[in-house]
Amino acid sequence: DEKGYVYTNPPDTTDTLLRMAASADRVYIAADNSKFGRRGLRRYGRLTQWAGLITDNRTDPRFLEALRKLGVQILIGEIR
Repeated sequence: DEKGYVYTNPPDTTDTLLRMAASADRVYIAADNSKFGRRGLRRYGRLTQWAGLITDNRTDPRFLEALRKLGVQILIGEIR
């Protein structure tokens, strides 16, 4: 969301995702434009605790600006 929280569905995957992140040297969250402005069943972290976000060029610029203000590094791929 615009505050940098990351959600997942279904909630039973949260522990697995957090264990994978804890064992990695660097973690990026990948989310396409359809994921912004929506919330999942369980919040499991904030983008500021990981290396950054990978998304696409169709993501609402207002969300990206809000996340940049939080200090989130954002990598954007192009959808043609």
